[in-house]
Amino acid sequence: EHTLATMLKRPAPFYREDLSSQDFVSEENYGRTTRAYIVCKDDQIIKESFQRWMIEMSPVDEVVEIEGADHMAMFSKPLDICHHLLQIAKNHCCRK
Repeated sequence: EHTLATMLKRPAPFYREDLSSQDFVSEENYGRTTRAYIVCKDDQIIKESFQRWMIEMSPVDEVVEIEGADHMAMFSKPLDICHHLLQIAKNHCCRK
């Protein structure tokens, strides 16, 4: 499965200007939903600067960074992503 996933992944264009006119999460548009973002520090598809821009444009409740994680963090850092997802769930499960 890992080999197949590695063979199938391919870069796709992702341009900031394409998103500049998009509506981001607002109070009216899912604003009551608790949000977290996991920054993949070695993502070569969505660079860290663009990830930070997305966070700035649509603020989240929690930001977690994973060193050494690429775009497919579930393959490059599976234990780290699992740990952080569980921690995020614990941090936000009982919030009102």
